[in-house]
Amino acid sequence: MKAGLSKYKMGKLFLDNEQIYQQILNTSLEGVCIFDDSGDIIYCNKQLGKFLECSPSELIGKNILEIVHPDDKVIAKRILNLCSKGMQGKQEIRFIKSNGKPCWLLLSGTPIIDSTFKGGFCMFTDITGQRILEENLIRINQFLTLLNKVKNAIIKSESIEKMIRRTCNILAKHTRWEYIGILDKDYKPIHEIGERPAKPKNIMELCVNDKVWGLLCIEGDLESDELSVLEEIASTLSFTIEKMLSEEKLRESEAKYRQLFESVGDGLFIMKEHTIVDCNKRALELFQAKPEDIIGKHPWELSPKYQEDGEKSEDKAKRLIEEAIREGERRFRWIHRKKNGEQFYAHVYLAYHPQTGQFIAATRDITGQVETERLLKAEHRKFKDLIDSLPDAVFAVDKKGRIMAWNRETEKMTGVPAEKMIGKGGHAYGIPFYGKPRPVLLDLLFKDLPETEKLYENVRREDHNIYGEVYLPNIYNGRGGHLQLKVSPLYGEKGDIIGAIEIIRDISPLKITEEKLRRELMIASTMSRIYPMIASPTTTKEKIAEKILTELLKITGSSGGFITLHGEKLASKGKYTNPESKPIIIGNEVIGHISLEKDEDFNKSDIKAIKRFAEYCGLAIHR
Repeated sequence: MKAGLSKYKMGKLFLDNEQIYQQILNTSLEGVCIFDDSGDIIYCNKQLGKFLECSPSELIGKNILEIVHPDDKVIAKRILNLCSKGMQGKQEIRFIKSNGKPCWLLLSGTPIIDSTFKGGFCMFTDITGQRILEENLIRINQFLTLLNKVKNAIIKSESIEKMIRRTCNILAKHTRWEYIGILDKDYKPIHEIGERPAKPKNIMELCVNDKVWGLLCIEGDLESDELSVLEEIASTLSFTIEKMLSEEKLRESEAKYRQLFESVGDGLFIMKEHTIVDCNKRALELFQAKPEDIIGKHPWELSPKYQEDGEKSEDKAKRLIEEAIREGERRFRWIHRKKNGEQFYAHVYLAYHPQTGQFIAATRDITGQVETERLLKAEHRKFKDLIDSLPDAVFAVDKKGRIMAWNRETEKMTGVPAEKMIGKGGHAYGIPFYGKPRPVLLDLLFKDLPETEKLYENVRREDHNIYGEVYLPNIYNGRGGHLQLKVSPLYGEKGDIIGAIEIIRDISPLKITEEKLRRELMIASTMSRIYPMIASPTTTKEKIAEKILTELLKITGSSGGFITLHGEKLASKGKYTNPESKPIIIGNEVIGHISLEKDEDFNKSDIKAIKRFAEYCGLAIHR
């Protein structure tokens, strides 16, 4: 009865000033409510209704504890208790909206006392957005802390296995997930905590070089931000695994490289610009030095002041380095100097690697080779001097047919200097003699060539030599000549054939003499044979002329001709259109002519034969 009377008086008090207060409270940006001493709401403004998404009429009559979030009811009861004791205060409390969702409000409460506690006046400020932001910040901070711990564990891990184990342990310690595991691509566990479900709800791929390497599996209900954190962890793990695998391959590669670097038979140097930064054991052996004697030095500091061509070592080295940068590599012969001052010849292969900006120089001691080359050059000089001193033309080839020697007489015979022929292959030696590349008599030493052999006369084999003869019209600048050839094999130290030599002798004078003798013998034999007929008193001058004409045609190879005496044609044979005539003379008187025609010009032997027979004919007819 007493409580009801109190409520009536409070309501009446408020209603007396309703219009004024209603206007003020409804325009306020804060929520406002008035509750009685039992906590029942007897007034609220529109703004509080907006906060809780309901109308003021729906709130009036409810106990204020009815709209407080269950988790905050204890706090709300304590505030009401303090208010009943006449104390003011502020508190952040969650209320329940009409749709059931929580709403954070800052409650500022003031007790209403009229000799005794009558109720309270509360103002509410909506801090839901602020609290959500704060909670998100706290959550983000927790996630960042988790990520930081995971990344630190990853950085400190010496191996992939340790990194995976530490990552799983950190996630298990700072989360409430039921299962945490990292599996390989075939779903075999690498490390896991908790009992693995048949099919985990959350699976993130760990990719290495764009291929699946493994899986991060989590069992539990995850919010979107937790999924984002896990994706970040999976990305970090993927990157680090790829990096570790690459580093492991690099270490293996470096170990193999170092093993190769040290085991190679040549001295190896690594240079940066003009400075040596590393070398292998073979290089130390070559220079009979310690690492500190070489590393940090310039290559010209390990060389005499001048190279064999007279160029300064420093200038030449810098030039070759620049050429290697432009061309990628250079090969050259170099004179180095050992620590004890002894010089040695080296073959250097210098390669430039633009990716690293470094050079690799492979150095091989070729002192013995250089000395051998000098001896070979001296021997070659002796050999050349020897064959140049021979009166015959000589050329030699190796087993592959490359020309090794071409002496002065061969130069005179062919008109081709040795420098244009030495080193050539592919039957190039046939060109100066035959006008084209082709096998020659020398090639018969290496293989059976019947067609080639047919091109030569009087071919014979004695011991290991081959002999033959040939007439070549191209030699001696087109003058031609008869050649006698001898081919012999060249033997190596082991007795195997390493090449062949062809000796060419010009026998043209001998052939000319032989031809003269043959012609004289033929003329003498013919005259002797026809003498009985000429000497016979019954033989007419026509018969004599016919016989002499017949024999002349044979001897000179003429196609036709005739003999005249005192303008009378005594004999005629064959075809002729413009014959060449020679007079028949008795004493100082020309009594006739012998006229012959030949497809080619008459040579001296032909003319001499015609004159001899003209004299013989004149004497016979005169007799």
